[in-house]
Parts: sequence; C-alpha cells; structure tokens
Amino acid sequence: MTTAEPVAPWRCLGGATPPASLGADLATVRALGAEAELALWELLEPHLGPRVAADASERATRFCATHGLRRDDTLPLVRGCRFLFRQAARADASVELVREDLAAALGDAARAGRLAELYGRALPAIRALDILDSLGRFGPVLRGAALRLDRVAVSRHLPEAVVPVALLTLEYADGPREAELTLQLGPAALAELRRVLAGA
Repeated sequence: MTTAEPVAPWRCLGGATPPASLGADLATVRALGAEAELALWELLEPHLGPRVAADASERATRFCATHGLRRDDTLPLVRGCRFLFRQAARADASVELVREDLAAALGDAARAGRLAELYGRALPAIRALDILDSLGRFGPVLRGAALRLDRVAVSRHLPEAVVPVALLTLEYADGPREAELTLQLGPAALAELRRVLAGA
C-alpha cells in the first residue's frame, strides 16, 4: 500500500497547507483550450465573493457553450481558483507570490502567470465584497434595488387624471436570511429619493 505524497505549504496562503486536491483542480486549466483560458474571467468572477453571484450558473452555461465545454469540466477549476484567490487575499498575498506557488504546483510558468493575473484582477473585488459581507454583523444589508414607475387613475370616471406612483423593491440580507421589501412612493417621496441619490 502506498501513501500519498504530503502536500507542501504554499507561501501565498500564509504558509498553510492547501487541500490535497488543489493542485489537481487548478491543473484542469490545461483542458480548457486557448480561447477559453483567455476568457476565464467570465467564468470565475461570479464565484469569487463570499456568496456565489445569482448569475453564476447562467454565465457558466454561456461560457461552456461558447467554448465547447461541459459544465462538469469546469467545476474543479472554479473550485480551485475560488479557494486559492479568497485564501490568498485573506493572507494579503502579492500577485508575485501567488504566481510562484502556482508555477511550482503546475510546472507551467506561463499558465501560472495568467492565473496570477486573474488573482490580481480579483483582489480588490474580493476585499470589497468581504467588507460588505461583514456589515451583516451590524444589521440588514441592502443587496439590490429596483424601481418601477406607474400611474394610478384618480377615478375610473376620469381615466386621464392620474397620480404618478413608484414601486421601490429592496433586496436585503439579514444575517443568513435573504428577503425583499416593496415600498410604494408618491410624487413627493419619489422626488425626495431622486434628490438624495443625486447628491450621493
């Protein structure tokens, strides 16, 4: 019976030892093809926040259709990059340090460089998203908003006499719970909302 070779610590992870599967997950980048590899940001971006973005599945389907891939073929790479990028960001690792560890793991300096560039591109967004996510410890956090304008007739006998009304839908997270709230705004409240947003 043979034992698996121990996984060496990665400096970009603060000297921590990564999961044994990380190297193999990242190595699946070789199977993508040149064009897909250059477009990899489209696949990775929605997976890099504390929570996977709502459009992640749609973007992955589009990516795979464009490049002739199966979704299952991309899952290990997405999993590996998500872990590496987020943990390296937490360790405040530089792009160069990530590149060096990737080169050692993949044995391919060019691919290591391209993945490290993606880490550099993702780093500001990862940090910003983590800061926003941490706000949830202090109360509900707004995740999105939608505004729809409508007109309500004053009377069925006077269909031409209408009052403008806005429907403001707020999507928010309250701890682990996600919910939405729809508010109705009359002309005065809508004008005030526009004034506040214009001055933001």
